[in-house]
This record gives sequence, structure tokens and C-alpha cells, in this order.
Amino acid sequence: MTTLPLVYPSINLGIKRYHDRGKSGWWVFICWGPIISIIIIGFLRGIQNPSQSDWPEQLTPVMQLIPFVVVIGWLWYFIETGFLRGTKGPNEYGPDLLVEQAMRFARNAPTPPSI
Repeated sequence: MTTLPLVYPSINLGIKRYHDRGKSGWWVFICWGPIISIIIIGFLRGIQNPSQSDWPEQLTPVMQLIPFVVVIGWLWYFIETGFLRGTKGPNEYGPDLLVEQAMRFARNAPTPPSI
């Protein structure tokens, strides 16, 4: 319950980072899609047979692969948004913010005193 308020800002931050890399913001759902599918599959399994407690043993081989897909999705998201550099110069989503910040800093930097 405490992580629920953090979902919206984290999705927005991921979209901003993907735009910085020149990609669509829909790529942020590479890590959210498998989690949503796990919730849906769990819900559907509960509707089909809610009284059985041996639910993990009844999973199909495809359903057993979902946790691995989740881990790979989160790992890719972590690498893509955390370590890879954004595009140099402007892209279709806007200007390069690092260049803008450097220009602003250069304009506002104090001039060194002359001797």
C-alpha cells in the first residue's frame, strides 16, 4: 500500500527518461506489463478454482516462465533508464537538456577577477 503513491511518479520519470533516449514513452511498460499479467492470471486462477491450495503446482509451463520475463523486463528497464546515455542533441521529443543546462551555467557563471 505504501508503494502505490510512487507508481505514478515512477512511470512519469521513466517516460521522461525514454524520451531523453529518443524512444516512445510506451517502452516504460516493458516492466509493468508482466506484473499486470501476473495479477490477471492470479485473478483468473482464483475465479476458476478458489478452494485449491496447490495453485503453484497447477501452473502451465508458459505461466511458470512469467517470473523470468518479469526479471528480464525490470533488468532491461534498469539498464535502459539508469545507465545508457540520452541522445546527443535534440530529438523528436525535445532538445538535449544537458546542453541546455551547460549553456545556462556558462551564461550565469561569474567572471574570474582580473589581476
